[in-house]
Amino acid sequence: MTAAQIVGLLSAVSGAVGTLFLFFGSFAYEQLSPYTNPEIIRDIAKRNKRRQFRQGVGLGLLMLSFVLAGFNVVLNWPGQPPMMRPPPPADGGVIVIP
Repeated sequence: MTAAQIVGLLSAVSGAVGTLFLFFGSFAYEQLSPYTNPEIIRDIAKRNKRRQFRQGVGLGLLMLSFVLAGFNVVLNWPGQPPMMRPPPPADGGVIVIP
């Protein structure tokens, strides 16, 4: 595997995991009902903080995937990725792309 392929794979994994964290942390925050005791308030605050943490981790991983994808572009900058390059001609001639 080339460095560009490894960075591309890390970008994809980071983006997928970050998206999952954002999904599981994006449920609406719980609101306090008019009649609540301090224990219920602490539990709701704890669950809301956990959601905020998941959202932060998910957003961080998603941003990391964009940074890695940009780095991958820089790694491939001098030419096209190997999949996009046309095969060399059999007779050793010059390829003319219309």
